Amino acid sequence: MGGCMRRRDVDPGLLEGEGLDRWYRRSFGEIEAEREASRLARHEAFFATPSQERSPDSGETGRANASGSGRDSTWQEARVVAPPSPTLRPGGVRIGVPPTTARVPNVTSAGGFFDGHKPIPNPALGPAYISDLPQPLNVVTPKVGGWFELGDGTLVKGADEVERIYAEQQRRMSGAGDPEPPARVDTADRFRDGVIPRADQLEKKQREKDATCHPNGGWERDPGFAKNRERGRRYETQITRAPGLDYVVRNDGERPVKFDGCAVWDPRRQLLEAKGPGYAKIIAWSRRKPHLTGFANESPSQARRQATAALGRTTEWHVAEPEAVPYFSNVLRPYPSLRVEQTPPR
Repeated sequence: MGGCMRRRDVDPGLLEGEGLDRWYRRSFGEIEAEREASRLARHEAFFATPSQERSPDSGETGRANASGSGRDSTWQEARVVAPPSPTLRPGGVRIGVPPTTARVPNVTSAGGFFDGHKPIPNPALGPAYISDLPQPLNVVTPKVGGWFELGDGTLVKGADEVERIYAEQQRRMSGAGDPEPPARVDTADRFRDGVIPRADQLEKKQREKDATCHPNGGWERDPGFAKNRERGRRYETQITRAPGLDYVVRNDGERPVKFDGCAVWDPRRQLLEAKGPGYAKIIAWSRRKPHLTGFANESPSQARRQATAALGRTTEWHVAEPEAVPYFSNVLRPYPSLRVEQTPPR
């Protein structure tokens, strides 16, 4: 054992950035070497010989016990240390339990996150998924109880929620955004202008006329609302007060153009667009990958469509993250009627 070089265990909880990435990407040989060093250390601690212990009063080594029982002086009883009790993290995730309890999910999602990314083995913490995607999907670590820890430290329940986040992120990065409103709808006028209906009061492909913010505007159900993350839905509701709805402008002879909302409570009657949490990371990611132009093309295209449809009416783009404000300010610069407001999430 003396010829085996010991290696100090690395606490991955103290690593971040490239250091954490390198730790997860260790080769099989490096992992086996660490396992062997750990095994030897446990062996020596478990079967420590008397030559490794010294009597505190006599200074002699290898002394038999005081009872004189005749037991071999080289014998020592094994010492067993009880494992630490697991602790709980908010959300019910247990920390400190054997990593084998957090298994790789058995997910069959063709074209989804788990279909395109394979887990990297980790003997200490269990497998983890590492990707080149923006946060929070740069690192996805399965936890016990069906939970997943994402790269930004948040915990989500179930593989389906990871897939929902992945689908939303892919839509944003590709420039697809939310689904466009249908070309034709049935128009109704059941509520007075300035009253925001509930989403369940409208049928699919039905429009409730409301000229409060635009003479050709009206409320329609938003088919993409339920597909977004909860924090994105909360932010859009905070800005528009119309969860599950879009305010769609239908000018004659033009494609319909959707806005996230209409400020019926504000005397200015401005049109509204909500850019919730998550855009800052996608903006940074798109700058590192200039050949992937979907997101970079979509934002200017959306600004152009909204400015044209608004016919000079004020449109406010509310941005949740201060880091994303310069990007969207630059996108809106050619259109005086569109402006950015940095509005923190509540």
